[in-house]
Amino acid sequence: MGSVSGDADKCAIGLFDDLQAPSINDGIVELTFKPSKQDGYPVWTESKSKLIQHYVRYFILVTKHGTYIDGFAGPQVEQYDSASWSAKRVLEIRPAWLRRFILCDMSAHQVQHLNTLTAERRAIGDNRKIEVHHGDFNIAIDQILLPGAIREKEATFCLLDQRTFECKWDTVRKIAEYKKAGTKIEQFYFLAVGWLGRSIAALKDDDKLRAWWGRDDIDLPRSTTS
Repeated sequence: MGSVSGDADKCAIGLFDDLQAPSINDGIVELTFKPSKQDGYPVWTESKSKLIQHYVRYFILVTKHGTYIDGFAGPQVEQYDSASWSAKRVLEIRPAWLRRFILCDMSAHQVQHLNTLTAERRAIGDNRKIEVHHGDFNIAIDQILLPGAIREKEATFCLLDQRTFECKWDTVRKIAEYKKAGTKIEQFYFLAVGWLGRSIAALKDDDKLRAWWGRDDIDLPRSTTS
C-alpha cells in the first residue's frame, strides 16, 4: 500500500454523494442513510449493490462460469429491504452461470440471514452450491482456500466489502497468491476514501490498524488528514 490521502478520490464513483458526514467511534464508521426517492432503500447501499450486481454479471458474461466469494456477506443495513443486499442480488443474476457461492460473516445474526437466503434459493429450485461460513473471514479464508479447493482455471470473484477495518491485508495477500498460474482470483475491494482519514484518526487500536495496513509503518496512515 502506498500513501493515503484524506480527501475524496476525484476519480472514484460517487456512491457516497448523498450521505451526511458519518460519525466515527474508535475507527468504526456509523452511517446515517438517506432513503432513495425511487424505492426507499439507502442510497449508498442501493448504489453499491447494483454496481456489484452489474460488475459480476459482466464478469460471468466473459467467463461463462465461476465461483463467487463474499467475505463480509451479511446485509449491512437491516432496517431496509433486503433487495439492496449484494449477496442476494448476485444470486439473482441471469444467466445463472455462477455455480458456487462462498458466503462468510462473523455475526451470528447475519449468518441467520445468509441461511434464510439459501433456503429461499432452494425453495425456487436453485440447486447451485451455496456455502455459508460463520466466522472471521480473516481466519475462514485458510479453510476456504485449501489447496485444490478452487481449480486453477476456475474463474473466481471475491468481494471484500468490509466494515471499515475488518479485512486484514494478509487476507488480501492470501487471496492474491492462491492461484499459481493463469488468471488470479479477482478481488473487488471497497474502501471508503471520503472518510478514511477520520476513521484512522479515531481508531485507538494500533494492532488492528497494523493488520489492516499490512505493514509496521502505521505512522504513515496515521498522518492522513481528515
